[in-house]
Amino acid sequence: MSYEEDVSIDQHDLENEWVRQSSLYLKYAELSAQATLERDKAKEQLDLAQAELDTLIRKNPTAYGIEKVVEALVKSTIVQQEDYKIAYAAFLEVKETDAVLSGVLKALEHKKKALEKLSELWMAGYYSDPNISKEAKQQTERVNRKRQNEGLKRPLKRRTK
Repeated sequence: MSYEEDVSIDQHDLENEWVRQSSLYLKYAELSAQATLERDKAKEQLDLAQAELDTLIRKNPTAYGIEKVVEALVKSTIVQQEDYKIAYAAFLEVKETDAVLSGVLKALEHKKKALEKLSELWMAGYYSDPNISKEAKQQTERVNRKRQNEGLKRPLKRRTK
């Protein structure tokens, strides 16, 4: 089942939606925690790649086409290196997964609130058949009969060609 299905609500099956809610939240909380851990590990790898490249560039700047070691030039050279690009791409990938799972957790919190409101509506009779009081029903019938009688009293108009 996809997270889109997990955050949706079947308003005609509130009982099962409530039963599933806590286990869904736990499932995605665990996935989110794992994604955050992976994101932090990827960030460490990115920082490590950056530090190693910084050291290599400063030790042998001419190998990287640098004549004079200037901070801005070193940083610019680091982000152009393949090792850095690979580490950065990996970081972005796990960062996206982490963000999506955080969004799913927020959506599940919204789902809980929606389930609470839908349950309140159900308990208040919102989804029941309409109830019309006997007095209102009689009044409506009197008005309808009166209109029908008035219509019957009017002479019929003949069509002329």
